[in-house]
Amino acid sequence: MLVDGNKVAVRHRFTGTQFGYLDDLAPSGKRLTADYIAIYRIEDGRIAEVWAEWDNLSGLRQLGHWKP
Repeated sequence: MLVDGNKVAVRHRFTGTQFGYLDDLAPSGKRLTADYIAIYRIEDGRIAEVWAEWDNLSGLRQLGHWKP
């Protein structure tokens, strides 16, 4: 976690199983693990804005929705 003024950068990891639709992609029942970074702008002790970046292609591959 890094802090600079009113912004906080955090590296996250999440894991989950796709049981529902992802836009128009049917549930795969497969697990996904992804690392991502988020930058939060804090105002009055609360999160006012969030910017996040992660590897969508890797996620689609893990769920079986991308086959090159």
